[in-house]
Amino acid sequence: MPTVTIGDQTGATFTGSIDTEIYAGDPTTNFGTAVTFSISKYGDASDHRNVLLSFPGSTNITGPVTVSAASVFLYCVTPSGTATIDMFESRRTWGETQATWNIYSTGNNWGTAGARNTTTDRGATALTSTVIASTVAGYYEFTSAAVIAYVQSKINAGQACNFIFERQEAGNDTVFSDFESSESATATRRPYLSVTYTSTGSSQATRSSVMQALLRNNN
Repeated sequence: MPTVTIGDQTGATFTGSIDTEIYAGDPTTNFGTAVTFSISKYGDASDHRNVLLSFPGSTNITGPVTVSAASVFLYCVTPSGTATIDMFESRRTWGETQATWNIYSTGNNWGTAGARNTTTDRGATALTSTVIASTVAGYYEFTSAAVIAYVQSKINAGQACNFIFERQEAGNDTVFSDFESSESATATRRPYLSVTYTSTGSSQATRSSVMQALLRNNN
């Protein structure tokens, strides 16, 4: 039952992670090359920041598999206060160097700006939530049974694991959480996905080969 890491972090088993912040205050600017990203509801609705994160490296795992554990890890470098971050499934194939608050790729609008449409842009319910401590920097883990099921379904479909992060709190405040991105100069702080799985394809193939041999021997 191997455990692999996916992303552009030092020592990752499979490389491949992309991310970008999308910012209501600058709705037509792409931040795909930034070394950090922020998730916040700072000030008012015109200053909200969400984050898109995808792991195309997950397609290096050959399905079918059964996933027993799956976690996304983000390194918070600047927590300014306690905040709860929701992680949703992304339903769009967005472009790292194209996506903005208004569009997910060139010429293609989000269903609702900020990737907030729960029919076309993201899942209706958060896969998981994690509380960022007010003064504690370091890695924060995002995991749940729903995350495990989602990662398994994407691997078995041969598709990238694709997420959206947003502050859970309904109100606006002066709290922001800054995280290292996949472009971070410190490779040991980049986002990564950890997956523990069992391959079910090889055992099925073995059973099929055995059955074929028995049939041949009995004829």
